[in-house]
This record gives sequence, C-alpha cells and structure tokens, in this order.
Amino acid sequence: MKVIVRISLDTIKHKDVIDVIMACPKPFRTEYIVEAIRYTRRNLIPQQQENEDSKSVDFKKIW
Repeated sequence: MKVIVRISLDTIKHKDVIDVIMACPKPFRTEYIVEAIRYTRRNLIPQQQENEDSKSVDFKKIW
C-alpha cells in the first residue's frame, strides 16, 4: 500500500533543499527523501525517544 504525501516548500527559505531534490532523478526522489528522514531519526533523535511506544515525535522538544 502507498500513502501519498504532498509538501510545499518556500522557494526562498528552502532553495538549497529544492535544488538538491530537483537535481535528483525523478524516479529516485521518493527514496532519497525517505532515506533522509531515516537518517535523521537514527542520528538526530535521542535514542530514548525512539524506544517509546508512541510513533509520533514531538519535534519542539528536539529542535
């Protein structure tokens, strides 16, 4: 099953992110974004929060 997720990025504030996504070949963009999110979860989110039963993450506590 697939879930459709749509995001909007500010062309001025997120220009660097847009440039990277647009440079990636279209068939690989989804996997690129998925891997970036997985990398963030593994490396930036504290381990104790990952082990909680809740799937949601309170980003206000992290950032």
